[in-house]
Amino acid sequence: MKKADNFDAKKWLVENKITTQSRIKEENQPYKVLSKKTKKSEFEDEVYDDYKLELNDEMYTTPDELTFQLKTLGYVSSPKGKELDFDKLGNYFYYVETIISDENGNQLEKIPGEKVYGQYKLAASLNKAKKWLNQKGAQLTSGKGFQHKST
Repeated sequence: MKKADNFDAKKWLVENKITTQSRIKEENQPYKVLSKKTKKSEFEDEVYDDYKLELNDEMYTTPDELTFQLKTLGYVSSPKGKELDFDKLGNYFYYVETIISDENGNQLEKIPGEKVYGQYKLAASLNKAKKWLNQKGAQLTSGKGFQHKST
């Protein structure tokens, strides 16, 4: 049997294992990375990765039976090359917002996130947007041809 040039089975197995573990971890993340920019800090001599993350994307129906899309975005910075892990201290959102769109994806409103004890929280931010929508949803739909949810 002839050995292939420069092929090391041990190296391939290790790389394959690392790639597989990375994919599994990525699939189990509670967020989706929408963008990542690397930039130098304005105040320090450090370089950061600045992320825009999709934290939640759901359809929501108001008590008036109007349906809207709620997409919650979070913005976070992390030292360059460090993994985002929100279970560890130091990875906090510097801004969170929920974008409200109609059923066709047309953006209608942006609701700033909710801070709890000085930090943005996903659940509180989403509840803030839903409460706002329950109060103002009918005003958003007037004259725009929205459809009530069929029962």
